[in-house]
Amino acid sequence: MAKKKTEEQVLTEKILTKKNKTFPEWKKETLEKIQFDFFRGQDTELEEYVMKREMRQLIMKESKKLL
Repeated sequence: MAKKKTEEQVLTEKILTKKNKTFPEWKKETLEKIQFDFFRGQDTELEEYVMKREMRQLIMKESKKLL
């Protein structure tokens, strides 16, 4: 069963269609740029988000072991 598209995704696809791009192409390009910026230390917000998420996951994983 296909996942229902969000309103944001539908609007993004309409914009991309006007620019002769597909959503998968745009997604790939966008993720590559974000990864490049992340690894060069140029996206501190993303770095902070990733670290918070990983800390939460580690805490959840370890707390389950204690229960």
